[in-house]
Amino acid sequence: MSDSPASQGNGFEPFPWPPVEPTFSAWKAATFGIGAALAGALLLARDLAEGERVHALLTGLLFSCFSLIGFGLIPQRRPRGAFRYINATVMTRAERPTADSWVHLAPTRPARLPLLIAGAEATLALSALVVYIVLVLLGLAPLLNEDTGEGGYLLALVPVALLAVASGWVTALMIGRRIRGGSFGTRPSGVALGETSVTVRVPGRDIEIPWTQIKSVTARRTAVGTDLPGSVLLPRRHRGENLDLIRLALLPGGEVTSREQWLAADGYSVPRDAVYTALRWYHSHPEARWELGRVEGERRIEGWRRRALAAARPTEA
Repeated sequence: MSDSPASQGNGFEPFPWPPVEPTFSAWKAATFGIGAALAGALLLARDLAEGERVHALLTGLLFSCFSLIGFGLIPQRRPRGAFRYINATVMTRAERPTADSWVHLAPTRPARLPLLIAGAEATLALSALVVYIVLVLLGLAPLLNEDTGEGGYLLALVPVALLAVASGWVTALMIGRRIRGGSFGTRPSGVALGETSVTVRVPGRDIEIPWTQIKSVTARRTAVGTDLPGSVLLPRRHRGENLDLIRLALLPGGEVTSREQWLAADGYSVPRDAVYTALRWYHSHPEARWELGRVEGERRIEGWRRRALAAARPTEA
């Protein structure tokens, strides 16, 4: 492979659609966060003045969560980072040999701190509410609202408990993703390309997919909440409602028993066009996979990253 600048970025294939625009603009998200903080402060002061300490605690937790979510939804800058050229073993717990020794990792972006704190607060508040409801039903705590009665608390117990579990699970994934977002001594998360396999190592998913099992690599755009296997993947009028994905169609007979693997097109610290190009190009060029895990592959992938950044500049202006 030639190392000349003219050869870098050959085979570049951007994702078919431009990045989905965020639902909230920066000023809308910031306005929501500031408004929630001010409203929470006013209600908190009122509850404290009336001696309603429990209400004040719940009000503070609720509106601080809303405020943090608002600030956490402020759009981030488009990713510009590079693939990490690392030993595949550092991505595992060293319980068994990896398919490839050295890989090129597209790291996931760490979860944003305001959203992580909001998730932790929500989990804490919901868990405390579950404990309080149980104590009320056991007669060990007074009713905050006599009009509700024990029947209302009993009906609220299951949905509140489910929300607490869901919030805790999402928060745990965000914490794991942030811890594994490149800190020294932790297992990095992301999608890695090696000579023999594509590795997906993120909180909640840990698999190696042989290149020979991948039938095709295609782009998909679907609506949030749509069942992926049967979705009609066309751009919708409101782009903020779309979700961009990379679909790996799989052949039967490998360790991965499902017939497809969905990867997020976004959420990496590297440009998504570079991730998509690397998966597509190396899938269709098996004779060139020898360079993955070597400096030749690093140079080629870096060329695609630079092409992706150059293509994105006019739209960011």
